[in-house]
This record gives sequence, C-alpha cells and structure tokens, in this order.
Amino acid sequence: MDIIKITLLAFAMILIQDALLAQQNAYISGPSEEQIDSLQHRFLTETSDQLRMGLAREMAFYYTEIDPDTARYFADTQLQLARSLGERLWEGDALWLSSYIIYIMGQYSEAFTLNSQALTLLSDPATERQVWEPGRLSLAGTPEAARLTLLALAYQNRAHLYGTIGNVAEQRAHYRKAIEILEKAGDDATGSLPYASLGSTFMEDYPDSVLFYNNISLEMVESTGYRKYRGLRLIDIGNVYMGLNDFDSAENYYLEAITESRMQNNSRSLARAYYRMALFYQKTDDTGLALENAMSSYEIAGSIPILATLSSAGLLLSTLYEQLNNTDKAYYYLKQSQSASEALQNEEQVRRANDLQFAEQLRLRDLEEAQAKSQVRLRMVVLLGILFTILLAAFLLYRNYRQQQGANTVLQKTLDELKTTQSQLVQQEKLASLGQLTAGIAHEIKNPLNFVNNFSDVSIEIIDEIREGYDSLSLELQSKIDEMAATANSTFNIQHSTLSLADIKSNLTKIHEHGSRADSIVQSMLQHSRGGDGKVEPTPLNPLVKEYVNLAFHGMRAGQEPVDVDIQMDFDESIGEVPLIAEDFSRVILNLCNNGFDAMRDKLTGDGGPGTGNPNDQTSNSKRYSPKLTVRTISKNGKVSIEIEDNGPGIPDEIKDKILQPFFTTKKGTQGTGLGLSITNDIVKAHGGVINLTSQPGDGSVFTITLPLKS
Repeated sequence: MDIIKITLLAFAMILIQDALLAQQNAYISGPSEEQIDSLQHRFLTETSDQLRMGLAREMAFYYTEIDPDTARYFADTQLQLARSLGERLWEGDALWLSSYIIYIMGQYSEAFTLNSQALTLLSDPATERQVWEPGRLSLAGTPEAARLTLLALAYQNRAHLYGTIGNVAEQRAHYRKAIEILEKAGDDATGSLPYASLGSTFMEDYPDSVLFYNNISLEMVESTGYRKYRGLRLIDIGNVYMGLNDFDSAENYYLEAITESRMQNNSRSLARAYYRMALFYQKTDDTGLALENAMSSYEIAGSIPILATLSSAGLLLSTLYEQLNNTDKAYYYLKQSQSASEALQNEEQVRRANDLQFAEQLRLRDLEEAQAKSQVRLRMVVLLGILFTILLAAFLLYRNYRQQQGANTVLQKTLDELKTTQSQLVQQEKLASLGQLTAGIAHEIKNPLNFVNNFSDVSIEIIDEIREGYDSLSLELQSKIDEMAATANSTFNIQHSTLSLADIKSNLTKIHEHGSRADSIVQSMLQHSRGGDGKVEPTPLNPLVKEYVNLAFHGMRAGQEPVDVDIQMDFDESIGEVPLIAEDFSRVILNLCNNGFDAMRDKLTGDGGPGTGNPNDQTSNSKRYSPKLTVRTISKNGKVSIEIEDNGPGIPDEIKDKILQPFFTTKKGTQGTGLGLSITNDIVKAHGGVINLTSQPGDGSVFTITLPLKS
C-alpha cells in the first residue's frame, strides 16, 4: 500500500513539474541547479517524444553558459525530435539555439549554416500551424508571438557572427532588426538581449551609447524578471565608468555583477566579472583583493574551460604574486597562462581557419544575394519598362480619348446650335408664312373696315346737324306741322323724331367703337406679321431695360385708369452690352410691364383675377394692397436673365400653357387683343432666348427672360 502511495505521489509531482515548466518561459526562468538532476532522470525515462523534446530544450538552456558541449548534445536531441514529430517551430528553435551554442564554441562556419536554416524556417508564418505548447517558447503563449521571438533571437545570433569578422555595420543592423521584431511580438524579456548587445558595439567610440542601450536593457530586465544575462550588462556599465575613472561607480557595478551572475548560475558572466573586479583592485593598489578576485576568475574559467579568461586571469595572478615576491607561484601561474595561451592560440588558429571559411561563406552568400538583387533589379527595370510602356500607351489613349471627347463636344455643340438655328428658321418661316397670310387678310379687312368707320363718323355728324336743326324750330313750326299732318290724316312729332335720331346716333357710336376695336386687332395682326428689320448689335442691357420700364410706367400713369405702382429695379452691374435688336426687344419690356400693370390694376379694383377678394367689401382694397413691380437683371453661367415680377392676382395653372398663344387673352371686352405675349415670345426666341413663367394664384407672377451673352 505504501508503495502505491509513493508511486502516485511521485507521478503527481512529475505532472505538477510539467505544468510549471509548460507555463514558464525558458528565457526567463530555466531549471535551477536543484532541478537539473531530476530533469536528466526524467529525460532518460520519459517515453513521450514531445515531453522529451521539451526536456531537452530546458537542459540545453541550462548548460549553454556552463557546459557548451553538453548543451549542444541536448540541442541536437531537440532538433532530431522536432523533425521526427513535424514540429517546425520547435525545429526552428533548436536550430537557432544550436547555432548560438556552436558560436560560443568558436565554430563560426557551422554556426552560420545553422543560423541561416533557422532564419529561413522562422521567417515562414506557416511554422505557426499546429504548434505543441507554444507557451514554452514565448511569454505571450501564442504561436505567432513564439515564432517572432525565435526569429529575433536568430537575427541576434547572426549579429554575433558578423561581429566575429569585424563587420560592425551589419552587426548593428541585425541587432536593430531583432529589436524591431521583438517590439512587434511584445516580448520585452527577450528584447533586453539585443539592446545590450547593440550597446556593447559602441564601447570603444561612444561610451554614452553603451550606457544608453544598457540602461534600456536593465529597465526591461527589471520589468520582466529575465535576469540570466543581467550580470553581463552590469559588467559593460562598470567598464564604461572605469574608462571615465569613476572608480566608485565601477566597483559597485562589478560587485553587483558578481552577485547577479552567481545567482543566475552563469559561469561565463561570473568568471568575467571576477576578472574585471581583479583589474579594478590592481588599479586601485589593493593587491590582496585583486589576488582573491583573479583566483576566483581563474578557477571558474578553468572549470568550463574559457581559455581566454583562463589565460588573462593566470597572467594577472603571475603579476600579482611577483609583486608579493612569491616567485614560485608567479612562475606557476605564468606557465599556466602560457599553456592556456598556447591552447588558445591553437584554438585561435582553428578559429581563424573557421573565420576564413566563414568569411568565404559570407562572401559567397553576399555574392548570391547580390546576384539575386541584381536579378530583382533587372526584373524591376523590365517591369518598370513594361509599366512605363503601358502608362505611356494609356496616356496616349487617354489623350486621344479626351481629344475625341473634345471634338465630340464641339460637334455636339455645333449640332445643337444647328438644330436651334433650324428650329428658329422653321419658326421664322412659319411666322413669315403666317405673317404674309395675316397681312393679306388684314389688308382685305382694313379697306371695308375703313369705310364702316368713316361712314359711321359721317353719319354721326349728319345726325348731330339734324338734331341741331330740330332744336332751333319754334313751337309755331311744330303747330303748322301738326295742322299739315292733320290735313294729310297723319301725325308727326318733332320730339319723337329727335329721340329716334338719338337712338340712331347711339347705334352708330357702337358701330364706330367696334370698328375701332376691329381696326386695333388688324393693326396688331400687321405688327405681329412684321419681322424685325433691325440688326443685332451690342446694346447696353441695363439702360435699355430701365428706359422702357419707365416709359411703360409713365404711359400707364397717363392712361385712362392710372394706379400707383412701386417700381423696384435691381440691376447686375457686371452686365455690359448684350447682342440685341433694340427696337424689337424694347417691345418685350413694354408688353411685360403693361401686363403687370393691368394685373395689379385688376387686383387693386377687385374686378378681375383670382384672389382679389369681394368687390362689395366695405374696406378699401387700396388700403390692404400696394401694387409693386420688381425688375431684375442677373448674369450667370454665360447667360443673362431679366426678371419682371408683379404682386398681382397671379395666373391660374390651367391657363399657364395658353398665355403665349396668339389671340389668347383673359381681358374683358375690348381691353386686349391676345397678341402681346405671343409677339413677346417670338422676339425672345428670335434672340436665341427663352421666356419662363412662375406664378402662384393670389401671389403674383414672375416672367424670366434668359438670353445668351453671345449672339
């Protein structure tokens, strides 16, 4: 029973540990020294390839800065498992991590190959599909954020590789690329790495930039808790203050770097921090502390080993022991330093060979990229040439189209003008034919009409003379006439004859009145039949309108039924000369003004037009209504308009379409011939214009004449 409980408890602990590892970011909180033995045991006994892949990654990260060979083994294992499982994002992670580990080991050519594979794979968004536990690969826990974070780390490693061959420009460019990607991913924890690395590239020339970028990195470290490489940031800042002879600040940063590196189990950082601390104490003449820190750096560097730090620390120990007159130890550490230096030189030779191979590889890659860019440029030139040709052809077609459209517009305008001219010619021909017919009829009627009028006038005069003669007779003559009439057995009464003559005179007066009316109609017909003989000439419009409005007003005031009318003139001063036949167009103004005066007279007297009220109303219409005639001229869009507005009774809708017809009139008795507006319409059309009516019963009417500014 106890065995079962122990087994279940162990199994539960494993599940809890897996859950914790799945939730944490390896870049922030890798396994601790106490956990590593348990993880190694689980890695050897785990049957799930996915879990073994995750465990291999954890241990690769743990050993990266402690034992690169062991770290490489686990990174290779992760790579193999990821490929067998088809986990492409995990494969990209293993590739960049292997590239970084091999970079630490100085095998730059192979590191570059793996790095190129990682960049190619991680640049493809398709790697985000069906990812096992992306939360192990990034803080955000999404496949997209995980891919971007790993891609940025691959760019950062490429920057490290450029630094080994002294290509600082490319090194900085790739660090900045990594920063850009991590900002997009929102991963400040990993973002602290390229900021600090970018700052280290300015150590020799711009120490202020070193401080600037490292301070940004430290702010990200504090906000995210990712402290694994915080010691290296502190060492760089301490080096800047050492160069500025600010020894107090330098000492504080070195001491903090030692503490941080020890806490993060980062042996490379710790060995470097002890060595910089030893140099600080040597410079400040504290040989004891310098010896102590140099020994710590030497021991840590030898345990990994880190040959460069081992050689430097050994040489520093030899110098310090020589100052203490301990020649044996000075000689011993000098020999150890030389051995490390020789090993380093051998390693350096290998590394130089690797550098040459790497440089050649970079050269070939750059050549390939240059060729690819050249092909791209060539394609771009070809495409631009094709595009330019297409644009040129499109421009020419568009220009031809616009020209054709312009020509079509001109042709259409010409056609419209021809149609207008044709309509005017047809109208004029009809009017000419009607005029000839009307003139003939008028002349035929006018001759007998003159006889009627003349003889009626003569007859009236004769009757008047007879009546005067009768009036001068005495009563005696009347009595004699009566005696003669009695003898003849008849009666004759002078008074009765006088009354009969009065009736005859009244009849003759009526004949003369209607004859005059007929003569007026004939005169209008003759006027209607006559076309204007004047020429179209530029005529000042405003003075012409003003003159004939005033003429119509004074003519109305001198007539039989004058009315008081308020004349308002509102002229557009921008209007100059307009092509007109002045003698014809003046009749238009007179006719429209006279019509307005007549309409307002009807409304004022209450005997005509709708809306005039009750004629029997005791209230005087003149007190309720003030006639007003408004005349305006307006210039707009290449045309000129003349508006003649009255506030008379208005025109009913049912007769609006008839008022321009010849012989149509609403005036009673002998007041109108029905030809005024017809003549007006003909004259306006002859000038290429139109006349429009706007009217509301009871509210008055507006006649608008629109003329072109050019004939």
